[in-house]
Amino acid sequence: PVEAQSRGVSDTAVGLVFGTYALSMMVSGPLYGKYINVIGPKFLLNAGMFVAGSCSLLFGMLDYMEGSVFLAFCFIIRAMEALGVSACITASFAIMAKEFPDNVGTVLGTLQIFTGAGMMI
Repeated sequence: PVEAQSRGVSDTAVGLVFGTYALSMMVSGPLYGKYINVIGPKFLLNAGMFVAGSCSLLFGMLDYMEGSVFLAFCFIIRAMEALGVSACITASFAIMAKEFPDNVGTVLGTLQIFTGAGMMI
């Protein structure tokens, strides 16, 4: 947010950029879940990691942009990154459920615990 504000982007626009991430995940998650059998969980996981990683690199390149171009690319890159992360999360849940069919609740609960712990660190 500080970087965006130094480029003249309003607080509202910064909030919308962050909101774009959540909105993209909310829309894409169920779609990935619906088509995961067609796409394949392994491909979805790998493609999601590639897209999310590429977007992280592209987000670092925003340093070279100014004004409205900066803001537009913030929206685009955050939305694309959310699509990649959503693919990873959906695929990882599906893979865990398939690998541990007798302990789905325990495994997914443990996955959520360590995901939360990783975000706190």
